[in-house]
Amino acid sequence: MKQSRRTFLIGSATFGAAPYALAASDEQSELTAAESEVQLVSAEHGPTRLWTYNSLAPGPTLRAKRGDRVSQRLINQLPQETTIHWHGIRIENGMDGVPGVSQPPVKPGGEFLYDFAANDAGTYWY
Repeated sequence: MKQSRRTFLIGSATFGAAPYALAASDEQSELTAAESEVQLVSAEHGPTRLWTYNSLAPGPTLRAKRGDRVSQRLINQLPQETTIHWHGIRIENGMDGVPGVSQPPVKPGGEFLYDFAANDAGTYWY
């Protein structure tokens, strides 16, 4: 059977979209804020103690497509209060992570669920 170019492209787009749909950020993840040892320079200088997310500096890359829900549970294992501020993202005020302004700080041993829509395309940092 001879396929038209249009049929081929539609079929290719359907199969090509499947991995992205499966990788959507609609499931909850955790970001654990804790002190960790991270090797920042050559091994001869030894590791540096840092406050990290999931033992990484910088923290893990979070990916979402426009329209996805971002759901990240912050677990605070630091010795002081903390929050996550999502720089430049247009989100509900209660999810913005400014302690004492848009949310109470998360106490040591505490948790907070950040849950918001990824309304804009772009690269942002937290």
